[in-house]
Amino acid sequence: MNYVLDGLRTEFPSFFGALSRVRVPPLMRESPLWAFVSAHGAALLVGGILHIALLAAPRSLTDPVIRWPFGATLASMVTFVSSIVAGAVLVRAGGMRAIALYVGFAVAQSLVQLPLILRSCGQLGNDGACNVPLVYIAAGRAPEWLGVAIGILAGMRMGRAVAEGPNRTLRGAGAFGIAQYVLLVPVSYASYGITEQQLQVTLFLIAYALAGVIAGLVLRRAPAAAPVLVALVVIAPTLGLSLPLLRNEMAGEPIEATFTRFGGLLAPAVGGVCLLGAWLLPRRRLRS
Repeated sequence: MNYVLDGLRTEFPSFFGALSRVRVPPLMRESPLWAFVSAHGAALLVGGILHIALLAAPRSLTDPVIRWPFGATLASMVTFVSSIVAGAVLVRAGGMRAIALYVGFAVAQSLVQLPLILRSCGQLGNDGACNVPLVYIAAGRAPEWLGVAIGILAGMRMGRAVAEGPNRTLRGAGAFGIAQYVLLVPVSYASYGITEQQLQVTLFLIAYALAGVIAGLVLRRAPAAAPVLVALVVIAPTLGLSLPLLRNEMAGEPIEATFTRFGGLLAPAVGGVCLLGAWLLPRRRLRS
């Protein structure tokens, strides 16, 4: 392995030189509540970076017809890896008490998801998932929960973070992820009674915008690299997946249809822009 690495360093000296200058901020010890937020932020950042990397990966790797072991998908593997990092951050930054917050939030997410699944079952008919909805929920979130458990065990072995202070970038990313989920829950419930797609998209845009504002305010004391990174992982993965839509013919298409079709792309973009705006505005006021 060392021989291979030495060969790569010889072939790509500039790349490895730039890589050696990258400094990841150390993980800080913080309160259980902020550690809970930072853990979600770590999952969002790692997951976003991996999704961006997959956009640049060759088609032979990302082809959906590829059958991965245990029926896994690339999305589930990204969730698994990001959840391992989240679990390690959770226990190293916040200690054992932070685990209870994460478990409580996971249980709340499952309970919120249950009525939506039951309602879908009533519309689509009875099947195996509808007979045991809680098992269906647990199976769908197995990569996340298993990854967090492994990360917690790994974090325990590494021990608590030494220094105390805010993990600003992780907090900002976690604030966006948690706020996005909390705001989208009522939107998801309301969408069942709304038949107009343009209104549904508008509600999603508002939810993403508010989540971006919340994250930007949490990041208001962070350097510019932090909000830019969080905005990038929010916008870039969805942007890359939505770019094929631009190839479709839009001539003569009503503006309402275009708005609905690009709603999935617009929402993260609005969230990222609002995040940067909410971060920048307080700083400009302080300077003036």
